[in-house]
Amino acid sequence: SKRLIVEMLFLGETIRPIPALAPFFQITFIYNTGSAFGFLPQAGDVFLILAVVIVGALIFFYARIPPGISRIAVGLVCGGALGNAVDRLTYGAVVDFIHYQIPGVISNV
Repeated sequence: SKRLIVEMLFLGETIRPIPALAPFFQITFIYNTGSAFGFLPQAGDVFLILAVVIVGALIFFYARIPPGISRIAVGLVCGGALGNAVDRLTYGAVVDFIHYQIPGVISNV
């Protein structure tokens, strides 16, 4: 989904895929150099290192996690962290695009 956004939208461009939800939900292409909600924008390299270390630890301890929903959750966290790490290595920032008007943040899935 991130690659599609990068290839189809200009930086800062907004589209409204569901007109009825336009007041609340839009797609806006931005780069986020910080953490969640853009906090600490100057610490992108630190977040890259943290993502790799945390994913490594989660993979190391994965066998100890009871089967079921917890393993699925760990897999989703690892996927998100690795996706963001690849973004940071590729673009120097994380590609964010899901724009909620409430509370007014742009994030990624």
